[in-house]
Amino acid sequence: MKHTRFRDMILIVGLSSCTLAAASGTLGTHPGGPGSRPDGRHDVLIHQDGSIRQQGPIPASSPDSQTLMISNDNGGLDVNRSNNWQDESPVMFLHHHMTHPMDATNGSGSNALKAECDQSAMQTRQPYYCVNSIMIARGYAGWDNNSAGNFFAIRPSDALADGNGRRNLINGADIGVRDETGSEDGGGMLGMEVDLYADGKDVHQNRMVQMITIGGVKSEAGMTVNEGLEIAAGQNSFNFPVNISGKFNKAAFASWAATPACRDPNDLGTCAPGLWLGDNQRIVLDQGQDTYFGLNKKTVRLDWIVNNLMALSFDRNANAEIRQNLKVDGSSALDTGRITTDGDGNLIVDSLRSGAVIATHESHFFYDTYTDPEVGIRRDAKFGSQGISSIGDIHTNGDMAARGDISATGYINIGTHRKRELLVRSVPDGTIAFCSDCRLNQLKGVFAVYHLDIRTWTDAMNNHLR
Repeated sequence: MKHTRFRDMILIVGLSSCTLAAASGTLGTHPGGPGSRPDGRHDVLIHQDGSIRQQGPIPASSPDSQTLMISNDNGGLDVNRSNNWQDESPVMFLHHHMTHPMDATNGSGSNALKAECDQSAMQTRQPYYCVNSIMIARGYAGWDNNSAGNFFAIRPSDALADGNGRRNLINGADIGVRDETGSEDGGGMLGMEVDLYADGKDVHQNRMVQMITIGGVKSEAGMTVNEGLEIAAGQNSFNFPVNISGKFNKAAFASWAATPACRDPNDLGTCAPGLWLGDNQRIVLDQGQDTYFGLNKKTVRLDWIVNNLMALSFDRNANAEIRQNLKVDGSSALDTGRITTDGDGNLIVDSLRSGAVIATHESHFFYDTYTDPEVGIRRDAKFGSQGISSIGDIHTNGDMAARGDISATGYINIGTHRKRELLVRSVPDGTIAFCSDCRLNQLKGVFAVYHLDIRTWTDAMNNHLR
């Protein structure tokens, strides 16, 4: 059997009230390597019963006793403690009391515990971990937080008592990878991986991939933090700073439980925004990026684009430009402050441009001092089931048809035509026109009426036009 001899090796372990030391000795080689023992025995250095064992199998511990053994199990240092006691000390407790100032200009730093693993460019066909911590969790009815690794940096309450002023930044966990090859073939890199494996639905809603919390040291004390999560790139760039893939049940991004800080709770403009975009950034609503909402810095307009076509645009004065139809149907169908509806779904706007406006209720347009005689409300014009009311002229290039009576408190002006024009026109029965060169009772100018049954025009006395 091949042995490796260590000269002047001293191992001191404190067990209960005794201290045991192993002088220079012989240690066995890694099982499975050259010269390993076929019976799988291990070299046990220290046994808690006070004996020092050089060779032999690890004895089984009693269920009622606690046994601590230190060995070179499988060729490495193995510390094994069986069973447990109430409020016992850790299996290994490392104390490093730093009391003297250090010159850190050389960048070497200092560590209480450091593991340096050099793969020497060996081929690895299975995962390799420089440090691996696995907790077999079967505990119950206790703390909700049982962790495979707990990293906590604490600045004690008396940290400023030495009078040296402001303290340094402390970091709970610093995790990173660094590729110094300078080549794209150096291999992939992953800064940190957080995995959560389970089966079935989260019926108790207590599965979280990652939690970021803040809180006061004293329960009644509050605190503020400048940033919850920062993803910085500098002169570098990401394809996706945050990329969420896979199926989600409620929302890919949720801030419903957060409360924005507001200088005036009744004024939305004084509240911190829930989503803050920069210039020329947009919210894309389809995979092809053809439908989006965003601020156009060049035109200083807030645009809503649908299938690469302008649908809605707001200028810096909040005036709206609509390139497609605007339909208002039902009460409060549109309510954005400057563009609103009343309780009946009527549209109230300061400025509106559109190709078509479709409304299922009356449309009222307010201007100046016109008073609607029906309800005593000042309006410029009203369109609805009761007809049309307007303070100004009504112009149309087409026909205007009325199923009911037409009444006017002012004058009704009828189009003027010459006799030769009327005689060649075919119009609906009962059409009235003014014939400017016709005569009746020695007067020039006659109201003419068209009779469909005889297909001709007559004057008001049913005489043929003269």
